[in-house]
Amino acid sequence: MWGTESAADPVPGAQRGVPVVFVHGQPGLGSDFDPIAELLEPPYLMLSPDRPGYGENERPPASMRGNVEILAALIEKQDLGRAVVVGHSYGGGIAILLAAQHPELVGGLVLAGSVGSGKYLGPVDRLLAAPLV
Repeated sequence: MWGTESAADPVPGAQRGVPVVFVHGQPGLGSDFDPIAELLEPPYLMLSPDRPGYGENERPPASMRGNVEILAALIEKQDLGRAVVVGHSYGGGIAILLAAQHPELVGGLVLAGSVGSGKYLGPVDRLLAAPLV
């Protein structure tokens, strides 16, 4: 749950690792990234929360901007510094907006099948988004 889970408490004197924050799509769950997280070798500090309205997150669903502010607060609360943010689908749009609005929190951006601004959608994109397609 965004804002309620905690990253593992670091062992005093231990190397903390590179922070990686996964942002799932819509629909989706933070646990969707578990198979990927298992393939990453330390030193990584991974966080893959459920977005508001999904999984175990009891917060009501939020807009993309609302998700950004909640995620920014979580990154700050966890004291992650500048994290590599991995966004999938709708989560990619959140990651892009997070990087634009809070560049001090984003050290890198990885996008997989990401949404973007509507002004960049072309006729083919709109056709593929049609309910019948």
